[in-house]
Order: sequence, then structure tokens, then C-alpha cells
Amino acid sequence: MRDLDLLEQYLVRLRQEMLQASHHTLIGDEGDIALRKARGLAQQAELVERIRGAVKELAADPGQFIKGYLA
Repeated sequence: MRDLDLLEQYLVRLRQEMLQASHHTLIGDEGDIALRKARGLAQQAELVERIRGAVKELAADPGQFIKGYLA
């Protein structure tokens, strides 16, 4: 399960990087393109968070993970 813990830590950092990039995009430019780019980065960060939650569930109870995501 240590591998899953490492993966979870990586996903937390990846999400933080994406949110920071989104924030910097908005600070640097207020145009439509920057807004779309920032929104896309935020959506990617949300997806990473959902994956992290699934990894936590897998680590806690593989059987429940299979029922919830693979059945």
C-alpha cells in the first residue's frame, strides 16, 4: 500500500501545481483566452482530486473500490 500513498502524495502536488498555474494565468491576463485556460486548469485539478479520492478508497477497501468503480 505504500505505492498508493506515494501516488496520493503525487496527486496532491499535481493538483496544487494546476491550481497555482490557473491562478497565475488569471493574474497575468484578464482576457477571454486566459479565462478559458484558467478554467481548463481548474477542471483538470478537479479531475486529479477525484482520482486521488478513488486511490484513497482503493487503499482503504479494494473490494468496495471494485464495486464502486469497476462493477
